[in-house]
Amino acid sequence: MGRAIDELFAQIFSGLNFGDPQHLLMANAFVEAIGNSLEQWHNDPSVSSIEYARMAWSGAMKASTAFQDLDFNFQNDSNTRNAVESQVFSPNQQFPLLGIIPNDC
Repeated sequence: MGRAIDELFAQIFSGLNFGDPQHLLMANAFVEAIGNSLEQWHNDPSVSSIEYARMAWSGAMKASTAFQDLDFNFQNDSNTRNAVESQVFSPNQQFPLLGIIPNDC
């Protein structure tokens, strides 16, 4: 992990990776763990794992190169999921309110 952090900071300072360091680190090293933790904490078998992965990408992590490199449809779905959870968008059949994240962080 130490080498990965050093490489990430080198990319930031050389202009190859954009965003603030803490959110870049979260996006590059911890976003999968965030999604898994949300799923374990929420513990609702009726919710697909992809919804937790979508919620894991929030806030300043969405400005990272790692998020921009994701599939365009995943990016849109992640943005929609976060907007529904933070009540910016109204829930709908495809994106019902799960109610586990009170606002975008």
